[in-house]
Amino acid sequence: MSSVSGRRILLGISGGIAAYKTPELVRLLQKRGALVRCVATENALRLVSRDTLATLTQGPVDHSVWETGGPAHTQHIDWAQWADVFVVAPLTANSAAKFAHGLADDALSLAWISCTCPKLVCPAMNTRMLHATATQRNLAMLSADGIQVMAPDTGDLACGETGEGRMPDPIRIADEVERLLARRTSRPRRILLTMGRTEEAIDDVRMITNRSSGRTGADIAREAILRGHLLTVVAGPCEAAIPTGAVVIRVRSALEMCKATLDAWPNHDLAICAAAVADFRPASPATGKIPASRGMDRLELVPNPDILRELCATKGIRKVVGFALESGDLSRGSQKLHDKGADLAVCNDPLLDPSKGGFGTDAVWGWIGPAGKEPTAAWMAKRDLASVLLDKLEAL
Repeated sequence: MSSVSGRRILLGISGGIAAYKTPELVRLLQKRGALVRCVATENALRLVSRDTLATLTQGPVDHSVWETGGPAHTQHIDWAQWADVFVVAPLTANSAAKFAHGLADDALSLAWISCTCPKLVCPAMNTRMLHATATQRNLAMLSADGIQVMAPDTGDLACGETGEGRMPDPIRIADEVERLLARRTSRPRRILLTMGRTEEAIDDVRMITNRSSGRTGADIAREAILRGHLLTVVAGPCEAAIPTGAVVIRVRSALEMCKATLDAWPNHDLAICAAAVADFRPASPATGKIPASRGMDRLELVPNPDILRELCATKGIRKVVGFALESGDLSRGSQKLHDKGADLAVCNDPLLDPSKGGFGTDAVWGWIGPAGKEPTAAWMAKRDLASVLLDKLEAL
């Protein structure tokens, strides 16, 4: 049976020429068993008939903030609660800007900001509009918020030009909706995730840290939220944006991360230790800035607590995932995580080929499997790593 069968899909339509394709998308989703409602901007209804959409969905089309001759209505709240997934096709540059910045001044943007279900957007516009700095920034913000952003197709555009910006074929969009809904778990878990790096103070200016950007952790968080898990993130400093939908605890040092993680652990079913935690910290951080004239030719270090080992010592029947960064031999990491008691190991080498992936990029040379097993690594997108990891965890 289709993962769409019996599911309630709210289809948003913004005012791009590709709006004429949305009746076909409605029919495709209905043929797969979905219940569809449409919410459109006033401009969209200049391009696709409101009566056509109403006839296909056998219901009203939400398009105005105001009832005829009456006060503002609350249909956007009702439909937001009704929807299992919210799809916007086409997504114009204007609607993308509204969604990214939380503006809500029409029926579509009101429904968007009210919806907490999984969301999928299908940008469609002229190539120059698509690649404008503001549009790319807005799409990146939506992606960072956990929104699925479908890449536009390349081909002939309505303006007569050829390039990237065509709305994906309705069949592809329907398939993507299937995949999005299929990922929703029937057994939500309470997941505790550590991510980012730690910063260990030498004085009030200097510190010991590492190059972790937190992108892998952010992708894991996004995947867990999309699947419907309950997520707590203990986040050290990082450049990656943490998607909305998680409880976030901000920390800086390894000691702070250890305390926050162990305090939260009793209320969770699974732990994923993706943070790059410093092994050592300065024994006696100085107040203020150590004068350069002192030379600071010696720095006494003391070991930080091993957060993963402490989680494993109290896990009982719960499961723990450990991450190990290695340079050259990933088997060292797999064995190390096994010795600490981890159930699953994620081993990676960010230094293998910086031109392909590693620190601060969207790709990684890595492997996921039972801790202690010999790794067989491959290049993969960090989002794919997150998806495979959640698949394996859900199978435990």
